Amino acid sequence: MKKYFQIYNYFSKLKSRMAIYNLTGKADIWWKDVKRITNIKEKYVTWTIFKNFFKRKYLSEQYFEEKEKEFYELRLGLMSMKELCSKFLSLLRYVPYLVDEK
Repeated sequence: MKKYFQIYNYFSKLKSRMAIYNLTGKADIWWKDVKRITNIKEKYVTWTIFKNFFKRKYLSEQYFEEKEKEFYELRLGLMSMKELCSKFLSLLRYVPYLVDEK
């Protein structure tokens, strides 16, 4: 969604409503629980508010630690070299102090 919003200059509330509309499965159930527990109305939810709720649920510190661990434990194993390179690059963002090194 973030990439999509870089192209289109939507208002903050429209961004959040579009993101909420696109939630499926467990994420949709999670959002319904958030609304019920916090008594928040979707029409008043800004993009910043939604991102904060989402980050707390799905991008916790533990999540980043698990991804960092996955990066350090990455081995070729049964993957092809192409798959390994792809996985390496996707996990590299979770180890920011290595990104700066050449």
